[in-house]
Amino acid sequence: MCIYTNIHHPVTYSMQPPIHRSLKTNGKRRVIVVGDVHGCLDELKALLLGLSPPYEQGNDVLIFVGDLVGKGPDSCGVVSVVIIS
Repeated sequence: MCIYTNIHHPVTYSMQPPIHRSLKTNGKRRVIVVGDVHGCLDELKALLLGLSPPYEQGNDVLIFVGDLVGKGPDSCGVVSVVIIS
């Protein structure tokens, strides 16, 4: 356990250590980590299509970290892509 103090809100509270998992792949699968999409569906699609080779559903492992919704124009669209991916 670690102690975290936020400078803007001087309250100290304890945080649990981060949880991690190991992924086993068959040597052909890629693990792709995407962070902080913030509701930007067009940019997310461009990112996935811009990979070389492009993202393949069912073959690659796609992990989203950070914020999926907010700020951008299409939070619902981003959530839909995450669900089907």
